[in-house]
Amino acid sequence: MDAENRITAASAGLLALIGVDERGVLGQPFMALLFDADRSAVAARLQEAREQGETVRFSARLRCGDGRFVGLAWSVIQAGSEGWLVLSAHEVGVNLDNAARLSPELTDRLTGLPALALFLQRVDHGLQRLRRNPSARFAVVSLGLDRFHLVNHRFGYWAGDLLLTEVAHRLQRNVRPTDLVSRVGGDEFCVLLEDVRDVAAPLRVVQRWREGVAVPFRVGNHELSWGFSAGVAVVDQAALSGETPLSSEAVLSEAQLAMREAKRQGARRR
Repeated sequence: MDAENRITAASAGLLALIGVDERGVLGQPFMALLFDADRSAVAARLQEAREQGETVRFSARLRCGDGRFVGLAWSVIQAGSEGWLVLSAHEVGVNLDNAARLSPELTDRLTGLPALALFLQRVDHGLQRLRRNPSARFAVVSLGLDRFHLVNHRFGYWAGDLLLTEVAHRLQRNVRPTDLVSRVGGDEFCVLLEDVRDVAAPLRVVQRWREGVAVPFRVGNHELSWGFSAGVAVVDQAALSGETPLSSEAVLSEAQLAMREAKRQGARRR
């Protein structure tokens, strides 16, 4: 968006979601596309993004071509010094109310993903389930973006934030409803894979992400290519046999250690 909140570019994914073509949004005031009751709060958040120069998040409903409104969680990043903004969004539901939102302490401010505390709670539940069902198995995957600092250095921190948000959305679109994606911090993500069939299954999932998720995307006139290194911790009945009770923090730590070893051996390893 330009300094007057007019839309200057829109991704194919957003256009497909709301069912319009570029002619229906380019040059249009962003506020005109929002649900009436959301406009004043959104205007304040956009102004906050411009004044503070930091990533700002909010939820607001966007009008579709057929007149429906789709609820979206937005991340707004300042682009340059002319008051322009870059917005990214992911679908959270048609009707947004307080019950539909996670509390702030359970949400990553930049990406909207569940925060680490919620992720560890889910891993704890997996451990409890494993104690009740010896045949159960789950996995935690730790992902670290390769050479992420170069994006910040070359394009600026706003581009790095946009990349992190895009990675978050792509990962969410490529996991099952029972799985959970979280951002640990910085350029690291973690994914809980429920009901893993065998110990090799997480590696197949990581390879699928490498082929279908880690593909380039455009930021303005630039195409950003990125990759990741991954570490996996598979938890089954054998993992509970040690003298010390296994904790969710220990499971995540094992996956992170494996990811960092993969990074040490070279980019795009697992």
